[in-house]
Amino acid sequence: MAGFNVETVQNVEQSKKIPSEKTLPQQLEMMRQQTAGKEGADRIHGYGCNLLDESVKFPTPAFDVIWMSQFLDCFSEAEVTSICRRAAESMDENSRLYIMETFWDRQKYETAAYCLTLTSIYFTALANGNSKMYHSDDMERCVNNAGLEVEEIVDGLGLGHSIMICKKRNG
Repeated sequence: MAGFNVETVQNVEQSKKIPSEKTLPQQLEMMRQQTAGKEGADRIHGYGCNLLDESVKFPTPAFDVIWMSQFLDCFSEAEVTSICRRAAESMDENSRLYIMETFWDRQKYETAAYCLTLTSIYFTALANGNSKMYHSDDMERCVNNAGLEVEEIVDGLGLGHSIMICKKRNG
């Protein structure tokens, strides 16, 4: 199984000044160190780029797995759809996109859902202005609009995470 982890820069103006291979070197290096010497490490690739730039394509040929962990909640629905569309363009029928998020509607406890929805207010007001903690239906709509379909959602991971497993839609 071969895959890659997606890292990005959220500040478009800043990213225009920084070559993509320098955008998040610390995170990519940390990933390399954490996987070094482990079985399959030679098949894990980091790809630093500005995913807010719609001209940036995902690497090809198709990977088995594209992993996005607590990542898409940093973006608006239009940006999420764009990122997922470009992921879909790089996938084949055997590829899977794994989206790990804390979907507020899939929380075990009502208090956790309440806290996550309030986090959205923080993101919108104080962070980058368009981040939010997604309802799983909203994320699924973005995924579908991008040419993918949800194959499965696995809940109850850790303290409230879910993984949305997506595949390329037929036709």
